[in-house]
Amino acid sequence: MSRYPVVRVVRRSYDSSVVLYALFNDLLNIHHAERWSVKAYARMMACHPTALSDACVAVCGRTAKELIDARLSEAIKARLIASEDGLTVIAEDFFFTDACSFVRFFRRMEHITPGRFRRLARLKLADEVATKDGVDE
Repeated sequence: MSRYPVVRVVRRSYDSSVVLYALFNDLLNIHHAERWSVKAYARMMACHPTALSDACVAVCGRTAKELIDARLSEAIKARLIASEDGLTVIAEDFFFTDACSFVRFFRRMEHITPGRFRRLARLKLADEVATKDGVDE
């Protein structure tokens, strides 16, 4: 009989991790461009930053900080491909203090500078369009 409460606690713990992760993911999709810290997300969710990070690790194997950085990186990549805006403008729009910190962040995440990423992505896109249209045949 003493085994059942333990099973319920473990299950409740897992369920609360899933709920925390889902709420965090929703908030992250809304506020990723604002560059909130784990502490800010945790405050919005009324939980401790460590509890938030532990929930993320339990559900997907990555910390909250890693998820924040990955989501921000994806948004930046999309913006680099879709717009003609300069790096300084993009850095300001994503709340970086200056273009240098923006470039450092992007390089740390993607192992390439934002300018080079933009050029390569556009070349790849142009090549795919040309191949689709039969130009390379």
